[in-house]
Amino acid sequence: MKHTLVVGSTCVDVTLDIPHFPSPGEDENISRQFLSLGGCAYNVSDILRKFRTPYLLCSPVGTGIYGKFVETNLAAKNIPVFAHIPTEDNGCCYCIIDATGNRTFLSRHGAEYKFRKEWFTTIKWDEIDSIYFCGLEVEDVNGEELVSFMEDRREFFDNKNLDVTFFFAPGPRIMKIDRSLIKRVFSIKPVVHLNETEAAGLTGVGSTEEAARMIHSETCNSVIITRSEKGAYCFDHTLLKGFRIDGYPAKVTDSTGAGDAHCGTVIAGLKQGFDLTDAVVRANKLASLLVTVHGSTLSDESFNGYFPRRE
Repeated sequence: MKHTLVVGSTCVDVTLDIPHFPSPGEDENISRQFLSLGGCAYNVSDILRKFRTPYLLCSPVGTGIYGKFVETNLAAKNIPVFAHIPTEDNGCCYCIIDATGNRTFLSRHGAEYKFRKEWFTTIKWDEIDSIYFCGLEVEDVNGEELVSFMEDRREFFDNKNLDVTFFFAPGPRIMKIDRSLIKRVFSIKPVVHLNETEAAGLTGVGSTEEAARMIHSETCNSVIITRSEKGAYCFDHTLLKGFRIDGYPAKVTDSTGAGDAHCGTVIAGLKQGFDLTDAVVRANKLASLLVTVHGSTLSDESFNGYFPRRE
């Protein structure tokens, strides 16, 4: 099996559990705090690792206390650091979780959101069959360089007649991304993975079905729109039709990372030979499990209990 190139951030999630989000001037106590690895790219790569699908995590690491935390915890998992940026601190994300499990993010972007084309000169491109990247990186300072790189890779694979699938997750700040960059991203024909709110913001329509068709008309590829406990709506480019896939009931503890886990599970399923429907069914199941625990990832023990490893 070929590798998935996972391009994006690895940061430190500083998770704060609170009874409710305080109003301006209000004083509220934190009931729980912990630090863990996070970031969209890391979360997706961790799912690929759990499903034992080959991947390369292309995530720069900076300095400072958060850079040290990231480097130490990646080493503990035998994950090499793709690129060091010794001139800038690594960032973090404050994940504020209220009693209902809803999360609010306050992010400090650092070295993990930087991007340089020259980092990828040693990649063996004939061993890559899929590339994931996130809209948070497209929005950031090197977004144009990242999009230009993805355009170059699309042209490269097409010229070599190599089959590759791009996966793009616009993320919660989708409305902050320059529309010209979104248009260029869509021109490389990615599978787009986003939630209902993001789809409505991007397209300006309230209907999930219509939003998926609008996105498909620009990407000419499948579209997956997650709908929390209601499951997901998919427009399958191969079948040229859309359909709903039911979700799984869950008692939400912390919804951090659920979208990343869903996307990673879809990628893993497609690489393992599942069709889009079955891949999304598995993704719905995994996301429903993740929201019942604290943090953005499942432990290996919990994961293996629900998804026994296939030898």
